[in-house]
Amino acid sequence: MPTDVARPISAAELRSTTLPLVRWRQGYALDQVDAAIDRCVRAIDARAHGLRPELTADDVTALRFAATKLREGYDQDAVDDLLDRVVAALR
Repeated sequence: MPTDVARPISAAELRSTTLPLVRWRQGYALDQVDAAIDRCVRAIDARAHGLRPELTADDVTALRFAATKLREGYDQDAVDDLLDRVVAALR
């Protein structure tokens, strides 16, 4: 039976994830997404070690990125799906 709940992601899996790039359609700004992913890795690591993460699931849900057009950016759907998995890992 399909579910809308995203599968949680580990910090190691998040570190090794490569997001697809887009150029001829709207994407998310590379530098902003990269910075957010770095913060997410640290938050998942902290939680895995019983520490308080710097980001909460609500913080990740509230993340917004500048849109790109006619220049390289990350595929928006792929980023959104990945962040859903980060939220699941932080809940």
